[in-house]
Amino acid sequence: MPRHRLFHGLHTRACKWGRRPPGAKKSGWSRRNLPLTAQPLLLTDAMMRLGSASGTSISPSTPMPLTSPTVLILASGRGERFKASGGAVHKLQALLAGKPVLQHALDAARASGLPWHVEDAGHPGMGDSIAAAVRATANASGWLVLPGDLPLVQPATLQAMAQVLVDQRAVVAWPEFAGERGHPVAFGRDCLEGLLALSGEKGAAPVVRHWVQQGRGLAVPVQDEGVVRDIDTMQALERAEAVLAKAQTRLVQRGAGGN
Repeated sequence: MPRHRLFHGLHTRACKWGRRPPGAKKSGWSRRNLPLTAQPLLLTDAMMRLGSASGTSISPSTPMPLTSPTVLILASGRGERFKASGGAVHKLQALLAGKPVLQHALDAARASGLPWHVEDAGHPGMGDSIAAAVRATANASGWLVLPGDLPLVQPATLQAMAQVLVDQRAVVAWPEFAGERGHPVAFGRDCLEGLLALSGEKGAAPVVRHWVQQGRGLAVPVQDEGVVRDIDTMQALERAEAVLAKAQTRLVQRGAGGN
């Protein structure tokens, strides 16, 4: 599977993750309807201006207050490459440092303090999945689209990408690590109509292309290897384990040096 999936597309279908938390919707579930303690960033005047260009809801006759940029965690993929490489379970259920790959992405979203939504219902393609997730969070001031198989993305990176939208530095933005484009891809409020119209396997490529052609796209250099470390194969899972082990060793060494 190509890494830049919002740009090249990904076929998806239903994938069950056991019981959803109490109160979760059948089609996706969000931080807003779960009893979690993480709080969203405070709204600013800049965030309100982001919403004013294209309206604050799908139904203009029913205004609603905008929330902070929302992390959309996509968890509907079939994971065929992972299984073909020897994986015994779906890639998002595979254990990485003792917990499922998807749980790492959820933990990063929670730690960022941003609102988040998991889209794990069955959809014909990645575009349909993104459209459904945006529809479920239509009062957001923007969206960070994060495939659930990127377990190493750091909370600070999510915050940085959200800040790009808050500061109105771009309508569409993506992180780059060592010159390589990664995720999450950030979409401002002006993208609402285009995102809701998505379908098929090409993801959000048409929306990204449109705003880049308008000169409103932005590459954001980050020092976060996790933006390009997706788990598509058993080999990729092993590499992620090595990255986490190295990071843990550095933490231990720093702690020892401070004593």
